[in-house]
Amino acid sequence: MAKNEERFDVPDSGRYYDALRSLIEKEQISKVRWAMLCHLFEAHNRTATYSELAIAAARAGGSVPKEQPHTYANLEFGKLGKLLGQTIGMEFLPNTKRDGPFYSSSIGADSSIRPRRAEYELVMHHELAKALDRLLREGFTKGINTLERGK
Repeated sequence: MAKNEERFDVPDSGRYYDALRSLIEKEQISKVRWAMLCHLFEAHNRTATYSELAIAAARAGGSVPKEQPHTYANLEFGKLGKLLGQTIGMEFLPNTKRDGPFYSSSIGADSSIRPRRAEYELVMHHELAKALDRLLREGFTKGINTLERGK
């Protein structure tokens, strides 16, 4: 790491768990965003493209456009990432393609093994995966797919 680079700290699983539980209790996670999060959690190596996340969103009833579906997933996952990160109180990585933060950095980071010119792949943070595993094992999320609200 270069001297001028700051370290990106991923919250521990307890902070993720508390934040997710709070957001679920307040019905702030829509079923579409939850479906995308679960898809990433269940994906091989917890890695997915935004096009794959868009397919998960469409299966959950999201209005995903046929043209460039990854843009829909990027927007929706970014909103979830912003909400999750702000609930935890974390700082986001900077966005490398536009001004502002990369809100999905509260959920994961880019894959280091992506082939050149391949679609961007997001890898879920291990600590978030541990929190999701705990929520699922506890059965706390059973009713989430009925949630229609979500900011």
